[in-house]
Parts: sequence; structure tokens; C-alpha cells
Amino acid sequence: MGKYPKDCSAKAIGRRARAIFPNKIDVNFWEFHEQTGADNGTDMIIEYIEDNEFKNYIIFCQIKGTTKLDKYIVKGNCISSSVEIKTINYALNSKNAFIFVIVDVKKEIAYYLPIQDFFIANSAYFNKLEKNNRTINLKIPLNNIVSDNDLKLKEIAKSTYIKDSVGNISKICL
Repeated sequence: MGKYPKDCSAKAIGRRARAIFPNKIDVNFWEFHEQTGADNGTDMIIEYIEDNEFKNYIIFCQIKGTTKLDKYIVKGNCISSSVEIKTINYALNSKNAFIFVIVDVKKEIAYYLPIQDFFIANSAYFNKLEKNNRTINLKIPLNNIVSDNDLKLKEIAKSTYIKDSVGNISKICL
């Protein structure tokens, strides 16, 4: 018998999470594309459609799934999740919005954290990127739920992020 790539529960959970996430947004206002090719930290791109026009209001998405969300909830108001520093650096270098999404595949609920906005609001986290760790824990508010009428997600899509020569990030909202 030949040797073949093996499937595992983690891969199945990831596939399920990537299937659930785009079904939580309103397809009348969002186009989505799953990324293919080399995995540089982006699993999907979603684009906000404003006034029936594509205006390049895009969000890059890193999507993770779990069947045990309860073990990640901290103090009852946020989800603490480990994210690779290389993915965060990739996100912070993007001019377009970049969100980290964690999907509870049992309840089919997707939670998101806008990476650039999080680092702008929590500048002490920049220091954590310089340490020799492979990952850092980010906290996703439990009220950041992906839904079909999410005005905050639409605002995020219309944002542009500028990184200066020192590494400070500014947000421009259109």
C-alpha cells in the first residue's frame, strides 16, 4: 500500500471553519475568495460591495476553527487565542484591513479581531513582537461576532492603514 497525506481532526475543523465564516456575511454586500497557493497567513479575502460597486474595500482574513471555545474564554468577555508572530507582522504590514477569525464550529459562530486596530489601541503589544517567541496571545471580544449586518466590519473594510518608518500604524477611514 502506498503512502499518502493523512487527514486529521484539526484539518477537518479548519475546513469547517473556512466554510462557516463566509456564510455569516451577507452575500448582497460581501464577495469572498478563499486563498490558494502558499500560505503566508491569509486564508480568505472578503470584499465589501458598496452601492452595488466593487471599490476595493477588502479585508484579509486568517481563520482558525475550534470545537472547544470554552477553554479559550478569559474572564467571560473575550477569547484568548495564540497567533503566530509572523502572521501578525504580515497583517501589520498590510495597507488593507486584516482580521483574525476564530470559529466555534459546534455553535457555528465566528468571532473576529481587526489586527491593526488592536495594535493601534494596545501599543504595548508591539514589544511582544520583538521577543523570541513564536506566538503571542491576542484577546478577541466576545461581542465581535461576524453577522450579516455588521456595520463595524464594513467600516473596517473601508479603512486604510499606513505604517511609518518607525513602525507606528495610523488608520484612515473612508
